Amino acid sequence: MRLRTAGILTLVAIGGLSVAAIRVTGQQGDKAPNRQDAPKDAQDSPSCKGIQQLELANRLIKLGREEKNAEMLCLAAQIIHKNPTQELKVGFDSKGGKDGPAAKKTDNSPKALVAEAKKLATTPMAEAMATATEKMVQEATRDAVGGPKHDVFTIKPGEVITWKPLSFVGGKKAVVDIEYLIDGRMTLEIFDGNGQRVAVDNIPGHFVNCQWYPAVTGPFIIRLTNNDTISFVCDLLTN
Repeated sequence: MRLRTAGILTLVAIGGLSVAAIRVTGQQGDKAPNRQDAPKDAQDSPSCKGIQQLELANRLIKLGREEKNAEMLCLAAQIIHKNPTQELKVGFDSKGGKDGPAAKKTDNSPKALVAEAKKLATTPMAEAMATATEKMVQEATRDAVGGPKHDVFTIKPGEVITWKPLSFVGGKKAVVDIEYLIDGRMTLEIFDGNGQRVAVDNIPGHFVNCQWYPAVTGPFIIRLTNNDTISFVCDLLTN
């Protein structure tokens, strides 16, 4: 049975400006033994909450660039600065892929976003926010231990990338979020140790996201397929 979860509308106030950020979870995949419904007492882990914050930051980056809005970029920089990540140390295998238009690499670090915002700022309020954010991102952040795992990579047209098994904890929400900030057609699939698909998201857009609750602790495989005709620089977040 497939279930498509409803989008959740999150309103973020930025200096008096309301910004709509829609977060859509991944489409549920085929019923598999190592997947269960959310426990009644389920609570998100700190790393899951960190992923949610970083998802919001990516939406703000995309919208801020489209609207040339300095405040959105500043808020994204603040969120990223306050939610440090740790490197994903699991490698991946690649199959297929063909040459296509080169993917444009963009620096989405807090410092780069502030510099971009300062160029876009056209009002005293925006300039003040950029200055305050610049000072904030110069401060040391808390330790990233326990934060979301993070990986940046490029995927070519038609390429299929499969990460070596990652272990997720039974009964706890598992999240895989891949952002690419320009609209495209990707398929994200999650398989358990028996090869059963437990979640899938193939909705066109600028990200794919899968969430599920493993019935027991065990290894899962992440697979991403680029169904588009261009390359993408992707940002993977997982717990």
